[in-house]
Amino acid sequence: AMNHDIIQKLLDQKDISKITLQASFKNFIKVVFFYINGVDFTFTPSHDKVIKALENIVFGKNEKRNLAVSVAVGFGKSVLCQYFIAWTYCIHKNQTYLYTSHSKENIKKFSKEIKAILESDFIKKLFDIELQDDERSKDNWSIKGAIQRTGLRATTIDSGITGADAGNRVIKDEQGKPLYSGALISDDLIDVSNMNNDLEKEKIVDFYIKKGATRRRTEITPSIIIMQRLTVDDFIAYLKNNEAEDWNFIEIPVLDENDNSIWEQAYPKEKMIKMRDHSGTAMRELFYSQYQQQPIASAFYTFKEEWLQFYGGWNNSMIGNIYITVDPAHSKKKDSDYTAICAIALCEDQNYYLVDMV
Repeated sequence: AMNHDIIQKLLDQKDISKITLQASFKNFIKVVFFYINGVDFTFTPSHDKVIKALENIVFGKNEKRNLAVSVAVGFGKSVLCQYFIAWTYCIHKNQTYLYTSHSKENIKKFSKEIKAILESDFIKKLFDIELQDDERSKDNWSIKGAIQRTGLRATTIDSGITGADAGNRVIKDEQGKPLYSGALISDDLIDVSNMNNDLEKEKIVDFYIKKGATRRRTEITPSIIIMQRLTVDDFIAYLKNNEAEDWNFIEIPVLDENDNSIWEQAYPKEKMIKMRDHSGTAMRELFYSQYQQQPIASAFYTFKEEWLQFYGGWNNSMIGNIYITVDPAHSKKKDSDYTAICAIALCEDQNYYLVDMV
């Protein structure tokens, strides 16, 4: 546990403390979180796993360029992101970040709290970090003494990101190879209320491909996604289906394989099991997606496999009512779905038959 005497000793031994905290993201959180909040940060093995993955990216030990972390509400994912960004500035001033989220409130709060970390007396005394005086906004700022486009730009996916960068080309090793210099960080790109809105989900993919990922300025600049799973076709599902070879996926369920809670204080075992075993479909879907990070198909959109069968011996006398269904295309892209038109017959045996399809 931290205490104020330890903090003072760290300040008294500035050179050693500086190196020690630069070398360990976990130690940085432990010390600076206590200094700012007056209480210890709660570390669980799951927190350690995320911390280690972020640390590996900075030190070039990551096997895959990008990181996607799926965790439940209340885990402290935004806090980890804030301290991660602050920590990297204490390693090197020339970091360049682009942070995105679904809401203006999120980005303003996120940016404000990172600035509070960097402007704390502890950071100023130990690392000589100072923000530029002429800050244009709370969500667009930079560090004094840094070169090129450095600092943090926080924006919603609906806002323009002209001039925004992730990564800084000037940070290189002695051989001229790029070193870690910032990232594209995305935190909850969709509001829970839009989780079943296909257009909103498509908008996220479109933003990432056409805008977000194109702003990474070096070949090692990573994308870091931290979110809760919502549906079987959310953004994490898109990445798994289309870019899996470039991503390290960390999924943290609140209950392990033995039904033990990963963090009893935040996710009480009894409460989680009750939610999982609830008779209501909606509650179970909530548990498996947002808490267990294993979304299941919604009951409202699920066909059971046994319902779908092939038939033979067709004759026109079987036909009752005929229904025409049309699923129209919304895009002219080459990889978009076709318009599909079906003729479906409800017959005397009370089964539905697909009579024709175009």
